[in-house]
Amino acid sequence: MMSFSYRRSAGFTLIEFAVAITIVGLLAVSLVLFIPKIKSLPAFSQHSGNPLDQAAKAIEGFVIANSRLPCPDTSANNTGVEDCTDGAITGWLPIRTLGISLGEPIRYGAYRQAMASTANDYDLAVLKDRFIPLLPSSYAAAYGIKKNGLDFCIGLLNLTEKGGSVLTAGDMIPIAYGIASAGVANADQLDNGVYSKFDGLNVVANRFEVTAKPKTNLYDDDTKTVGSAEFFERLGCTQKLAAVNSVGRAAYVAYDVDQVAAFYVKFRTFQVRVSELDNSMVGTARDLAIADLAISIAGMGVAVAGMFESPGPAGAFGIATAGAAIAMAGYSMSEAIKEVPKAAADLQTARQQKTASDNFKVQTGIDLSTAITTINTLDGKGIRP
Repeated sequence: MMSFSYRRSAGFTLIEFAVAITIVGLLAVSLVLFIPKIKSLPAFSQHSGNPLDQAAKAIEGFVIANSRLPCPDTSANNTGVEDCTDGAITGWLPIRTLGISLGEPIRYGAYRQAMASTANDYDLAVLKDRFIPLLPSSYAAAYGIKKNGLDFCIGLLNLTEKGGSVLTAGDMIPIAYGIASAGVANADQLDNGVYSKFDGLNVVANRFEVTAKPKTNLYDDDTKTVGSAEFFERLGCTQKLAAVNSVGRAAYVAYDVDQVAAFYVKFRTFQVRVSELDNSMVGTARDLAIADLAISIAGMGVAVAGMFESPGPAGAFGIATAGAAIAMAGYSMSEAIKEVPKAAADLQTARQQKTASDNFKVQTGIDLSTAITTINTLDGKGIRP
């Protein structure tokens, strides 16, 4: 019996090669699709990207949570903890306070300038009650203190309006805060103490270079400086302050209407009292008219009896006089009786108008209370989302 044998040739067959190419293609597609997602995970993203962008986001988050800028870390060994005790303006970024981790030390500065008037203050690393909503005077005096992001917004607004030289960038431009990272090489080759690796204005006390300054053979730092107006808009201060103050204006209107309603209630109360008095006087007039008629009739009887005793012109005159008195008393009684239902109707109308004014006052009081409650809610929320 014949047997056939063959020896397997070395290398890949076309089918094996095609399978290998397919697998490599799938791996390539997987890498393209999933590497960005892997980098977005916290464990990776914490240490990726521009450190200044990370620092800026952390600072903004700190402001939203604490309604102030973090103080610089002024420790000699860069502990990462803010130090607010000495009023320092520049130092290191307090990364431990911010809860972030960066691969390099970041120089940091916050604008700090205290003013005697709290409303005009712009020490941005200290939370102060700078903002009081627009309120009627009687409510403003009793308004509770609320220290939050709106007070920080007023600090930014004060810095924008007044300017200052406490913390500046470039050509003495006031900034809310600044951060800088040193270049890989000490481009200017100068020894500036703790800031030996930094260049240009980034080594000058309370100063920074402007954002994205071009790099040269003497400058290779990265800097980000944020002005007060820019930060004001970024935090949404315009919209949030406008929302509170618009409700404040509504509260003024509600207060004025409520005051009118209070006067209206007093007027209607007085009207009811007048109507009650008028109703009482009409009743009294009717009773008096009835009494006068009775007296006149009695007088007629006396005049008739007198005429029998002394007939003549005198007796006739007495009867005529008594008759005239009866007619007048009858007319007065008739008119008095007519006034009784009118006075009663007027009193009922006055009481109905008084009830309407009371209801109106209740509604204006609710409107005013709602406006004040809304102001408290919005002001208490501050700049939080």
